[in-house]
Amino acid sequence: MDESCEIIDVPGPDDPWWGVGDRFALTFNAYDRLGSSSNVDKIANKAREKYDKSGVLPDSVDGIRTCLFYEQRRWRHFNEDPYEDPGTKQYLRALFAALRELTGGSVAGPGDPYP
Repeated sequence: MDESCEIIDVPGPDDPWWGVGDRFALTFNAYDRLGSSSNVDKIANKAREKYDKSGVLPDSVDGIRTCLFYEQRRWRHFNEDPYEDPGTKQYLRALFAALRELTGGSVAGPGDPYP
């Protein structure tokens, strides 16, 4: 199979974070794509703040995937399950839902190399 035709499914609402959500998030290496961790931090933190205030999410595939990548790195650092925090669980599931809506439920692969 030609790897350029690989399809990566966006996690569904009942999928767990660890093993499914986190692995999907790592298929988009925002550090490499945006040039630095500080760029990723700014975008993702601003997006989370906006979501917490108004329920508005990024409106682009790359914006959503940047946020998912950032949350994966954050929760890996904490070594905790983000779904144990109700607000974070809601936010992550909203990001996945928005991404499924924008993409029809999958994105083109292959995934980026892990950071």
